Amino acid sequence: MFWQWTSTGHVAGIAGNVDRDRFDGSSLGRGKIASLEVMPPTGGAIDGARIDCGGGSSTCSRLANPDTEVMLTATPDPGASLLRWTGDCSAAGSSPTCDVPMRGTKEVSAVFGYPVQVERQGTGDGTVTSSPARIDCGATCSAAFAVGSTVTLTATADSASTFTGWSGPCSGSGPVCSFPVSAPTDAVATFTSVASVEEDGAGTGFAWGRTNDPHAIGGSYDWERRAGASATYVFSGGAVTLFTVSGPEMGKARVRIDGTVAGTFDGFARTWTTGVKRRFDGLGPGAHVLSVEVLGTKRPAASGTRVAIDALRWGGRLRADPSASSVRWATAVDAGASGGASAISSVRRAVAKLAFTGTGVALRTQRGPGMGEAEVWLDGALLKVVDLYAPEKAFATVPLASELADGPHTVRIVVLGSHRAASSGSAIVIDRWLVI
Repeated sequence: MFWQWTSTGHVAGIAGNVDRDRFDGSSLGRGKIASLEVMPPTGGAIDGARIDCGGGSSTCSRLANPDTEVMLTATPDPGASLLRWTGDCSAAGSSPTCDVPMRGTKEVSAVFGYPVQVERQGTGDGTVTSSPARIDCGATCSAAFAVGSTVTLTATADSASTFTGWSGPCSGSGPVCSFPVSAPTDAVATFTSVASVEEDGAGTGFAWGRTNDPHAIGGSYDWERRAGASATYVFSGGAVTLFTVSGPEMGKARVRIDGTVAGTFDGFARTWTTGVKRRFDGLGPGAHVLSVEVLGTKRPAASGTRVAIDALRWGGRLRADPSASSVRWATAVDAGASGGASAISSVRRAVAKLAFTGTGVALRTQRGPGMGEAEVWLDGALLKVVDLYAPEKAFATVPLASELADGPHTVRIVVLGSHRAASSGSAIVIDRWLVI
């Protein structure tokens, strides 16, 4: 590029000979000594030939022949990561090395970051977002932020929950949390369900167990065995016929019509018989309500206390497998239960359900040595099977579903009537629903 043209040149104002050179090019940059300036980073160091900058070292500049190349390496501190290069290394992105072509003055630095992890806890649910916008939790609950920057987290409860507080870098119950990034950080946001529904509260429903039987009027019948379980039906007209099932395992039941006891019946028989008629008349015109309540008692010869409903007839029409207006499981009184009592059933295909609006649901139930297995169905699809056996009896909250779209849903608990070998029974307890 440069060469000596003559050593005997003359320049006006200078006495004697001077060198005169020639340059083949249009920019004098290649004729200047290049320089490299590294801005000391925080959270890591930058190293290269004759460069050792950051992390307690201060060799942050050097000279170089034009058109040489200097390779720099970014090394994060423990727990940190390289987010990006800056200056004349910007094109290297988050690569651990950068090659700097030396010509003129070059300025380089790097941005290191520490991870911020968000965890959501509690009986409720919601989202946590960050500014700068890198965290959107549930979906993205961890991201790295530049060392020395300030991160702001905002907690937003879903429609069935409330935000109750932070732990970690922030405290208090305010939904906004800000902190400087100087190390790996774990933040915990706690959400609490505001929709606690008792076992018989709004949106709840029950069904007795069902047994398929080709001899039954509708091919199946509903039944329960525990005292206090009931099924209620609305009918019209002056008379109604209740069809039940008799057999060796059947017990006693009470019938009420319009709230008044109309009689009791004993379903015991030596052989199984479906379609057993029990007629109630003299009721007068208009709508009436018939309720069948399991008494949980039996005659000595019976082997069980089952009460079964096969069909109903009124107004000249038979209703096989009639739909009840209201069904209740038996009540289990317990001081540890929410409200002092829970609903209980061990009959296969008995159902407890809840229609709710939210992003998830949990069940407060009872675990114990006599508890069994149940299916969990969500919006018509089988979600999982839960086993409530435990060596010791205790109430517990069992998560059923989470991370749902915030809107209306229906969850059903279907008793399987089965249990693990260690359990002495197959009971399922519904104490309280927690919508999240």
